Amino acid sequence: MNILLKLSIVFLGLFISFFSIGQDLEISEQAQLSTDEVSLVSLNQASVEQLSKLKGVGVKKAMAIIAYREEFGDFTSLEGLLRVKGIGKAILEINRTRLTL
Repeated sequence: MNILLKLSIVFLGLFISFFSIGQDLEISEQAQLSTDEVSLVSLNQASVEQLSKLKGVGVKKAMAIIAYREEFGDFTSLEGLLRVKGIGKAILEINRTRLTL
């Protein structure tokens, strides 16, 4: 009976640990999603570092966005991003919710 009680306690402890780890992972994933959704990137003000955090946009494309902005002025719409070499509809659509002017 003593061994059965010890095994029950160990099993209960493992169960609680696994449940707690699962909740922690779920909370951190939700926090990451909400952080991604909240952090907007301004096409007209963002730095290379900020622009390169967008999906599908590396340093070279970020630099091209800034060069376009410097040559032609501020973007007046998100669709204006399509005029930047290397930026297509897919990149615009995947980042649309994170972009602002």
